[in-house]
Amino acid sequence: MAATVSAEITTRPGWRLVRANVLVAFAFNTVIIAMTVSLLFGSLTS
Repeated sequence: MAATVSAEITTRPGWRLVRANVLVAFAFNTVIIAMTVSLLFGSLTS
């Protein structure tokens, strides 16, 4: 989960913060990819 973090995470609040950041980034990227695919396929069919 924290493979790209440049610091060593040693505390529980730190892990919670990293986990929240990873989940938000994953959701954001998923929405962006879904919108891109939707736009591409929408323009192909019309």
